[in-house]
Amino acid sequence: MARKLAREMNLSLDQITGTGPGGRITRADVADAAEDSSAMPAPADIEVKCFVNGEQRQAATFDQLIFAVPEIIAVLSSGMSLLPGDIIATGTPAGVGMGFRPPKYLQPGDEVVVDITGVGELRNPVV
Repeated sequence: MARKLAREMNLSLDQITGTGPGGRITRADVADAAEDSSAMPAPADIEVKCFVNGEQRQAATFDQLIFAVPEIIAVLSSGMSLLPGDIIATGTPAGVGMGFRPPKYLQPGDEVVVDITGVGELRNPVV
């Protein structure tokens, strides 16, 4: 669907992502964030956790990625421009709803919280 939309809107990989065309984080946003935080920890110390209604469903560290972050950046930047603030989607740790027996799918009213060491917490209600 994203590819179809990109063709229809005459966009390249540099102009569209899974977060939608034009949804960019500016250099000023990145500069503000850098002033408010210290340097990121080593990959083994960056933990990504996901909670649904307070129940931890997923947890992993960046050193558990199949490909190291520098390798991901090198491969992507060989085919597209990467700028400060760009989002790189790397996949998800074990623990998705369909992997449970029985499956645990999200329901309206649930709250999903993602917490990343050195970045912070994102809360999303399910509607």
